[in-house]
Amino acid sequence: SAAPGFPASSALLPIMLSEGYDKRKLPLEKIAHLTSTQPAISFGLYPRKGFIGVGADADFAIVDLNWERTVTPELCGYGDYTVYDGMAFKGWPVYTVSRGEVIQERGKVTGRSGRGIYLRRSI
Repeated sequence: SAAPGFPASSALLPIMLSEGYDKRKLPLEKIAHLTSTQPAISFGLYPRKGFIGVGADADFAIVDLNWERTVTPELCGYGDYTVYDGMAFKGWPVYTVSRGEVIQERGKVTGRSGRGIYLRRSI
């Protein structure tokens, strides 16, 4: 009955934007590579995932670099705790787009259930 992953993976991008970009001036291109392109390559899903261009799935997030939120367990998914509980991070997704469809808007899921598809890995 345990949820997959760890309670806070949904805060990874805001953590990278707040701690990396805002506080340490890590370039946004590097953050995009670390959070999207490299995982897609590692999981054998590149260039369909982790890339914006002809033939890719049109998955991306539109981020408000000034939106600051405090992390709570409810914000991070199904767990009843998160290692980042009470910490504030700056830079949250305003929209999340999957295969060209808006599936999240300002923290609220707008995508329909069951729209996921299986992708065969190339590795």
